Amino acid sequence: MRDQSQRRSDGRYDFAPLTDVNAKRGTRRSLTAEQREARLAYFRRRNAQRSAEEKKAALLREHRLYHNDPGYRARALVRAATRGAIRTGKLIRLPCEVCGALNAEAHHPDYKKPLQVEWLCRRHHREVHRRATAVS
Repeated sequence: MRDQSQRRSDGRYDFAPLTDVNAKRGTRRSLTAEQREARLAYFRRRNAQRSAEEKKAALLREHRLYHNDPGYRARALVRAATRGAIRTGKLIRLPCEVCGALNAEAHHPDYKKPLQVEWLCRRHHREVHRRATAVS
């Protein structure tokens, strides 16, 4: 049982800090420098893991918002139809319409016409989308 002299006036106990005096008395032991470092390293790892889990949760929320967008399904179906048309030969991959680069991507100006595409290299495809988002 605790000594009454360690009790404060509000009825709570005062706990002594971790010091060498307490280690000698045997009430609470003090940490060595190595133990302190190990403990700090543990908490750093745990906090890093928590922040990684928070980032993952945020990405999942963003992913859900994007994929629950009503227009997403329509765009995904159009892209799938374009890939199928390229695979079957109904649509032939052409060079970039701006610079003539051979590694062109299909750009859909209108998703209601899935096989009507503009062939643009990565650079020009990004420029088109950048202009479209700047206008809207």
